[in-house]
Amino acid sequence: MAIDIHTSLGSYAEYVRANDPHAEHRLRLLQEVEGLQSETPARADRDRTALAAKLERWRYQLLNERAGDLRPEDRGLSDALDLAANDLAARPPRPPRAVRASVADSRTDDDAISQAIACLELHVALEDLADH
Repeated sequence: MAIDIHTSLGSYAEYVRANDPHAEHRLRLLQEVEGLQSETPARADRDRTALAAKLERWRYQLLNERAGDLRPEDRGLSDALDLAANDLAARPPRPPRAVRASVADSRTDDDAISQAIACLELHVALEDLADH
């Protein structure tokens, strides 16, 4: 089931305009997404793949630029970009990827994750890592 790309991303236009230092470029990408809905199928397939890559790049840039200060709106935009890129690339539907949220949520830790995190402590000598 395809998501409604226009609604998902379009709802963030004002947020992008107000908060993104590259808003002019980003808003053009949103317009491209909207324009693809009326394109001929042959052109749309070529353009969809290229645009999916651009949205994915934007998502990674957003996550990197806002690392440590990711607001709920940023997370929502990241999810919308992720789902739109997935849809544009004609991949099977899936929920948005949320690796950072999962890593930050200690409720999802199992014993192996806790042990791996413990190995990152400065007092753990490199030669002792195999024992952990």
